[in-house]
Amino acid sequence: MNSASTRVEQDPRVRVLEAAARQSLHAPSVFNTQPWRWRITGDTLELRAEPDRQLTHTDPDGRLLMLSCGAALHHARVSLAAFGWAAVVQRLPDPADPSLLARIRTTGPADLDVPAGRLVDAIPRRRTDRRAYGDRPVPEAVLARLGDAVEAEGAHLHVVRPDQMPMLAVSTGRAAEAELADPAYREELNRWTNRPPGSGDGVPAATAVRPSPRRVPLRDYAPAGRRGSPRARTSTAARRT
Repeated sequence: MNSASTRVEQDPRVRVLEAAARQSLHAPSVFNTQPWRWRITGDTLELRAEPDRQLTHTDPDGRLLMLSCGAALHHARVSLAAFGWAAVVQRLPDPADPSLLARIRTTGPADLDVPAGRLVDAIPRRRTDRRAYGDRPVPEAVLARLGDAVEAEGAHLHVVRPDQMPMLAVSTGRAAEAELADPAYREELNRWTNRPPGSGDGVPAATAVRPSPRRVPLRDYAPAGRRGSPRARTSTAARRT
C-alpha cells in the first residue's frame, strides 16, 4: 500500500462519508431496487442515479427512482449531522449531467445533532409492514408532528379525508388492474421478487401478505400466489455498495 492511499484511508472526512453512504443503503426504494450510486471525491460525496436499476415499465418517467434516491440522500445527510459533521448539499448541481443528483460537501466538524442521532438510530430498525391498518385513528397531535417533519424537508403531507377514501380506493384498484394486465410489468415484478441469493435487493415474494379486506388495495408482490404469512414484514436493509 502506498503512502497516498494510506493518507486517504486515514482522512476522517473519507471515513465519515463512507459511513454516511453505508447508512443510505437502508433507505426505502421502489421494489427495493436501490437505484443509486455513491462516489467520494475528497471532501465530497456524489449521489448518482443508476439507470440500469430504473423500472422502465413501472416507473417510465423515473419519478419513483428520484424519490428513492431522495431517501438515500436524506439518510446520508442525516447521518453526517449525527456524526458531528457540517455539510452543504447541492441538488442537481450540473444541468449537463442529469444522472448527478446531488453533492454533499463536508465543511468541517460541528456540534452533534441530537435529533439527527435519534433518526440514525431508527434507520436500521425501519421495516415495511404490508398488513392492513387497524381502525384506531391517528391522533391529531401525531399528524401535526408528521406534517412538521415533512415540511422541514421541503415537502407536503396530505392527510386523506374519509370522504376521499372511496376515490383513492377506486383509483388504486384500477391502477393495480392495469399493471397486472401488462406482461412487461409482470416480467419486471418477477425480476425484482426473484433476486439471486445474497444480492441484498428486491422484494422477496415470501414477504407478500395474503389478500385480506382493506379500504385501499395494496400492491400485489406475488400475483402467482407465492406469499408469506398474513404477518409478513420485511427489511429493506441492503448489502450493495
